[in-house]
Amino acid sequence: LAATNPGFVATGNGIFWSEDGTSWQAAEGVTLAPDDFVADVAVGADGSLVAVGVADSYPAVWTSPDGRSWTRVERQPLVFRARGVLSEVTASDVGWLAVGEEHGAGLPARPFLGLWISADGLVWERVAVEGETPWVCAYVTELLTWEGAVYALGFRQEPTWNVETPTVWRSQDGWTWGSVDVGRPDGYPNTGAWIEGATATDVGLFAVGLEMSWWEAPDTYNLAVWRSTDGLTWSFRPTDFRVEGRSTHGSDLKPVAGEGQRLVAVELCAYVWASGDAGDTWEQVAELSLSTPCVTTDMGGAAWALAFDGARFAAVGNDGLNAAFWVGDWAED
Repeated sequence: LAATNPGFVATGNGIFWSEDGTSWQAAEGVTLAPDDFVADVAVGADGSLVAVGVADSYPAVWTSPDGRSWTRVERQPLVFRARGVLSEVTASDVGWLAVGEEHGAGLPARPFLGLWISADGLVWERVAVEGETPWVCAYVTELLTWEGAVYALGFRQEPTWNVETPTVWRSQDGWTWGSVDVGRPDGYPNTGAWIEGATATDVGLFAVGLEMSWWEAPDTYNLAVWRSTDGLTWSFRPTDFRVEGRSTHGSDLKPVAGEGQRLVAVELCAYVWASGDAGDTWEQVAELSLSTPCVTTDMGGAAWALAFDGARFAAVGNDGLNAAFWVGDWAED
């Protein structure tokens, strides 16, 4: 989900646009096979958009001048060399950046992270990360730009014990990357944590996710927040994101959206949290309505993405087999 001017663009089993977040239409020029999907969309400084995903089992790119009509970019076999999917995209000062997973001959058996860059969204180059070892067992859940740098946020997974360490990768030019350990719960490696979503505001970078212990009861799982004012130094901020009688087991916190001191985050199972003081304190402010049980399966309901267009918040997800949309405003009281 991305905010445009005006309105929103959402991706999934197609691309959809809305001027107000309540009435949605299918975009023109997007034809998908049953196994194809569009995973992410980003808006450039000039209002043009790039969307990424998978088509015919290979990474795929679509471009649009306005979010309403789209053109699929012809695949470059020497650049998108292996089967896989592009999962995140962002616009930056150095061009469009996309990240995804590759699978195929000559690549590690575990998911291998790929990174690509383009000046115009049409012609792409593959970024060779030095040694490329850091990209094995690495997962990027959010790609964004802030203060002239590009940030890939997610986690590394220890290959033997599958314990996750939240990680931020940073680049000034899109070609050379370094990683930052953003902080993890006490007791590591018996506990793990990962970043599920992030946003940039005029006061800093914010990430949200889940911390967990493999050896404790599910109700000890906690939703977590990380914050940075320079992109290099991060503080891990445990939260009390629990509702009495509800376990957070199996839940992930999805992207934060907002500006300045105001932040809104949506938990996977449709719980909305808000902070009015740049992430220092949070409270649950809403539970999104669902007609199906709030579970993390294809038949259940969940909110998957969140955006803010300067006037309203919008969330998208699924309610059973149907797409679901929610719209909200910040209430001063």
